[in-house]
Amino acid sequence: MFKKQLGFTLMEVLVALFIMSIMSITAVSGLNAVLRSQSQQVGIAHQLQALQMTYTWLEQDLSQYVGREVINVHGERLPALMFNNDADLSKVGVEGDILLVLTRGGIMEPKNLSSLQRVAYAIKDQQLIRYTWPVLDSVPATIIHPNIILHDIALIKLRYLSEQGTYYNNWNDYTGEALLPLAMEWQITDDKGRIVTWLFPITGGGILNETTQPTITQ
Repeated sequence: MFKKQLGFTLMEVLVALFIMSIMSITAVSGLNAVLRSQSQQVGIAHQLQALQMTYTWLEQDLSQYVGREVINVHGERLPALMFNNDADLSKVGVEGDILLVLTRGGIMEPKNLSSLQRVAYAIKDQQLIRYTWPVLDSVPATIIHPNIILHDIALIKLRYLSEQGTYYNNWNDYTGEALLPLAMEWQITDDKGRIVTWLFPITGGGILNETTQPTITQ
């Protein structure tokens, strides 16, 4: 008598291999989805961190604005505060589309010779760059320090809030008596179409020019 053979038929082996291949494909697809999700979450976390840091820089710079004019490397005097539509931005000496330039106080860094610092913000190659100067009045040897603080920027729109509650796309269109805008609005759009909008008060903004204020006689 022949003994009964133990094992699988060729058809059973093929079916098992087919099922295992389907399970492997499903497992790999699931793993790829998890990895993509984790990568996206890490990217979003980094973006949020960069946005928070950018907000902190802007808030500190504008809240500690000081009305101290500066002299550039060519000996030209520049205003303490310059916006993205000022005619003299080409004299600032930094690369990119300049959005804001100002003198600020509250600096406690050893590399700075005083508590004041010159700061500029500009967009270049879809990046928001914060420039700083080690001195207020520049000389040919002065080195400007760039710091990329945001990536993948599609557009930044700026508006200026007057003491009358009116927004201006160009502060030069303002015809009132205030020396500076009450606040500055930043609307940042990234390359995925996501938008964040911030409003920053400006120290000294909305204050009327002393020469135009009414006098009281007794």
